Amino acid sequence: MAGVIVGAVLSGAYATLDAQRPAGKYSVYGQGMLSCGKWVQAMRDDVRDDGTKFPLLGWMNGFVSGVGWTGANLKQTELDGMQLFVTNYCNANPLNAVAEGTQALVRALRQ
Repeated sequence: MAGVIVGAVLSGAYATLDAQRPAGKYSVYGQGMLSCGKWVQAMRDDVRDDGTKFPLLGWMNGFVSGVGWTGANLKQTELDGMQLFVTNYCNANPLNAVAEGTQALVRALRQ
């Protein structure tokens, strides 16, 4: 019983710390390090894909799924909605990293 209580307390503390974590205070690997400008370019280059679009979308899906795996209660949505959200973020913040746009998406999906 004590283990259950400790686990509940620690998971609550983790969720609180996670919600308060400033952007960029963790290690980002892969496509999340690219700029939002690169995201915007990749999303609009439907015909002339340079091999960046699908890895970026995969990175975004993996990041959101990883947050869900930690136990966060996220709204259900589909790829097109998530892609549009990050694209809108990146249009407004082209110098930020894709990871920051995806963090904003996760904040919007939290219930």
